[in-house]
Amino acid sequence: MFPQMTLLDIAKLNGHKEKRLAHLQLAIIASGYIWQEGEEGVTKSIPEQLAVPWYRLSEELDLKPILTYADIIIINWRKKDENKPLELE
Repeated sequence: MFPQMTLLDIAKLNGHKEKRLAHLQLAIIASGYIWQEGEEGVTKSIPEQLAVPWYRLSEELDLKPILTYADIIIINWRKKDENKPLELE
């Protein structure tokens, strides 16, 4: 289905942050692929070019190969001011 897309080499990712970002991106792409036809046309599989690197990253990061709350919410924050202590507003 994705003949132009080569199999991604996750060994080229540097560090945890890049791996988490790649996991998020692959999860979003795969979710879009799965649901592209809506509920009536949900696909039962995804192309190898998405599945293999996503699965390998999931294994390495100890995450499930799904779009997780951790991917889109928990990991998506930073301090407003790095020089101040972390506090709740």
